[in-house]
Amino acid sequence: QALSRAALWVVTTSCTVIAPFIAPSDTWPQAAAQQTKSAGQHIEEGRALLQKNKYAPAIQRLSGALRLDPKAAEAYLLRGQAYGKLGNHLRAIKDLSQYVELQPTDPSGYISRADTYNAIQEHETALEDYSKAATLAPNRTEVYVGRGLALAGLGKYQDAIKDYQQALKLDPENLDALSNLGLAFMVAGKPTNALTYFERALALEKDPAWRARITAWIHELRAKAPARKLEEPQDTSPPASGPRRLW
Repeated sequence: QALSRAALWVVTTSCTVIAPFIAPSDTWPQAAAQQTKSAGQHIEEGRALLQKNKYAPAIQRLSGALRLDPKAAEAYLLRGQAYGKLGNHLRAIKDLSQYVELQPTDPSGYISRADTYNAIQEHETALEDYSKAATLAPNRTEVYVGRGLALAGLGKYQDAIKDYQQALKLDPENLDALSNLGLAFMVAGKPTNALTYFERALALEKDPAWRARITAWIHELRAKAPARKLEEPQDTSPPASGPRRLW
């Protein structure tokens, strides 16, 4: 633990004081500042770091908030999300479960925990959380996209299609819903429907690598529906990262 601007006395076994030891001066301002911050200030800093994808520093700030206030619900939510981004799913679930316990009527905790369950292929458990969130917030698009992913992961493509379609009713330009709906239709053996949604996604997608991936799916489907026409992608390199939210 960082030392404040206070002397630590070095004592011999005979309890005779022989010398003072002062903490390094360059730690004083930082240590003093950290000690005077409130839990709310730690949470604000943690939230800002999380938004900048600085997950480890965010966890440090949020842990500081919880040391000051073990009932600071938002700190559990944000720290759980940060752990999830780092792939520490068990810690994420623990924090998100604590948030759900403290804030049982907030859909955000259920959605974040369900996303984490999806990430570790526990789709049945994810479905429970998404359905609870849908009850609390029926107009949250991410609920239906996430539940569609869980259903698709369980091979329930027709049910997944319904959820993706519901997501698009709420947000007609949601790329996750468009792309995943195209995939669900493709796997369900409905190439014409799949082409419709892939082409809608392609019209909105700006990332060249993702345009190339969607275009590849379209070309694959065009063998089954050759009458449709499509421009060639400018960049055929694979995406730099994994699927945005594709099963």
